[in-house]
Amino acid sequence: MLFRDDSLQDTQDNPLSIEGLITVRSEPVVLQHLPIEDSQDIPLRLIYKVKNERQTSVLMDAIADPIFANDPYIIRQQPKSILCSPILHQGKLLGVLYLENSLVTGALTSDRVELLNLLCTQAAISLENALLYERSLCPLWLKNIAAL
Repeated sequence: MLFRDDSLQDTQDNPLSIEGLITVRSEPVVLQHLPIEDSQDIPLRLIYKVKNERQTSVLMDAIADPIFANDPYIIRQQPKSILCSPILHQGKLLGVLYLENSLVTGALTSDRVELLNLLCTQAAISLENALLYERSLCPLWLKNIAAL
């Protein structure tokens, strides 16, 4: 799942929304800015921790984790391994990547976490470029609307 700040400004109070969802053996689902508070498909406490601290969290055995084991989502879904990583560009939070494995504890080895952090860095650059492009189109769009 990818969560993206709805506003373009980076503050701790910006709401996050779910932008997409992919599960094994199914097609990706694009969600249109579903507020994370409206979803029961994520561990909210973990998402907020990563958003606020801007540090990757890896739960090797989520059910036994002393901090998050009592999260309603973890109790209900019983995921084994979880990675939750901020997507940062020049210190600005663009989103949060959430991955889980429901089959194996310890699935997220240090090599895998390192690779996923690298992918988050590349995703941040792509997201920032997309936001810059979107902003550059806005004045043209407004100009075209005014011309009508």
